[in-house]
Amino acid sequence: MKLGSRLWLAGGGIWFVLIGVAGWQRHGALPYRNWQGQPVFPAGAVMIGVFFVLLAFSPFDRIYRWLKDKPRPEAHVLSVLHHNRSKNIAV
Repeated sequence: MKLGSRLWLAGGGIWFVLIGVAGWQRHGALPYRNWQGQPVFPAGAVMIGVFFVLLAFSPFDRIYRWLKDKPRPEAHVLSVLHHNRSKNIAV
Protein backbone atom coordinates (compact mmCIF):
# COMPACT_ATOMS: atom_id res chain seq x y z
CA MET A 1 0.00 0.00 0.00
CA LYS A 2 1.31 3.44 -0.87
CA LEU A 3 2.40 5.87 1.82
CA GLY A 4 -0.29 8.39 0.88
CA SER A 5 -3.01 5.78 1.28
CA ARG A 6 -1.61 4.75 4.64
CA LEU A 7 -1.60 8.37 5.80
CA TRP A 8 -5.21 8.88 4.67
CA LEU A 9 -6.27 5.71 6.49
CA ALA A 10 -4.42 6.77 9.65
CA GLY A 11 -5.94 10.26 9.40
CA GLY A 12 -9.41 8.79 9.06
CA GLY A 13 -8.76 6.61 12.09
CA ILE A 14 -7.64 9.60 14.13
CA TRP A 15 -10.77 11.45 12.97
CA PHE A 16 -12.97 8.57 14.23
CA VAL A 17 -11.12 8.60 17.56
CA LEU A 18 -11.68 12.34 17.94
CA ILE A 19 -15.38 12.02 17.08
CA GLY A 20 -15.73 9.21 19.63
CA VAL A 21 -13.93 11.18 22.35
CA ALA A 22 -16.05 14.26 21.65
CA GLY A 23 -19.23 12.17 21.81
CA TRP A 24 -18.04 10.58 25.04
CA GLN A 25 -17.38 14.03 26.56
CA ARG A 26 -20.78 15.34 25.49
CA HIS A 27 -23.07 12.33 26.03
CA GLY A 28 -21.19 9.92 28.28
CA ALA A 29 -21.08 6.20 27.51
CA LEU A 30 -24.70 6.07 26.35
CA PRO A 31 -25.50 6.01 22.64
CA TYR A 32 -26.55 9.21 20.91
CA ARG A 33 -28.03 10.02 17.49
CA ASN A 34 -25.71 11.28 14.77
CA TRP A 35 -26.67 13.67 11.96
CA GLN A 36 -28.42 10.84 10.07
CA GLY A 37 -30.48 9.80 13.10
CA GLN A 38 -28.58 6.56 13.69
CA PRO A 39 -27.51 5.55 17.20
CA VAL A 40 -23.76 5.80 17.81
CA PHE A 41 -21.79 4.44 20.74
CA PRO A 42 -18.80 6.69 21.51
CA ALA A 43 -16.65 3.72 22.53
CA GLY A 44 -17.45 2.04 19.21
CA ALA A 45 -16.27 5.08 17.28
CA VAL A 46 -13.04 5.12 19.28
CA MET A 47 -12.44 1.41 18.63
CA ILE A 48 -13.11 1.79 14.90
CA GLY A 49 -10.60 4.64 14.80
CA VAL A 50 -7.97 2.62 16.63
CA PHE A 51 -8.55 -0.29 14.23
CA PHE A 52 -8.07 2.00 11.21
CA VAL A 53 -4.83 3.41 12.62
CA LEU A 54 -3.50 -0.09 13.31
CA LEU A 55 -4.57 -1.22 9.85
CA ALA A 56 -2.76 1.71 8.26
CA PHE A 57 0.58 0.60 9.67
CA SER A 58 0.20 -3.17 9.24
CA PRO A 59 2.37 -5.00 6.68
CA PHE A 60 -0.13 -5.66 3.88
CA ASP A 61 2.18 -7.86 1.81
CA ARG A 62 2.61 -10.32 4.69
CA ILE A 63 -1.13 -10.35 5.43
CA TYR A 64 -1.93 -10.92 1.74
CA ARG A 65 0.53 -13.81 1.53
CA TRP A 66 -0.80 -15.29 4.79
CA LEU A 67 -4.37 -15.21 3.46
CA LYS A 68 -3.53 -16.38 -0.05
CA ASP A 69 -1.10 -19.23 0.72
CA LYS A 70 -3.49 -21.20 2.90
CA PRO A 71 -4.89 -24.30 1.21
CA ARG A 72 -8.57 -23.94 0.43
CA PRO A 73 -10.81 -26.87 1.32
CA GLU A 74 -12.56 -28.45 -1.63
CA ALA A 75 -16.33 -28.38 -1.56
CA HIS A 76 -18.06 -31.70 -0.99
CA VAL A 77 -20.05 -31.34 -4.20
CA LEU A 78 -16.87 -31.04 -6.25
CA SER A 79 -15.36 -34.16 -4.69
CA VAL A 80 -18.57 -36.12 -5.40
CA LEU A 81 -18.63 -34.91 -9.01
CA HIS A 82 -14.96 -35.83 -9.44
CA HIS A 83 -15.60 -39.27 -7.92
CA ASN A 84 -18.63 -39.86 -10.20
CA ARG A 85 -16.70 -38.80 -13.30
CA SER A 86 -13.93 -41.23 -12.51
CA LYS A 87 -16.52 -44.05 -12.42
CA ASN A 88 -18.10 -42.83 -15.70
CA ILE A 89 -21.46 -42.25 -14.04
CA ALA A 90 -23.65 -39.59 -15.56
CA VAL A 91 -24.55 -36.82 -13.18
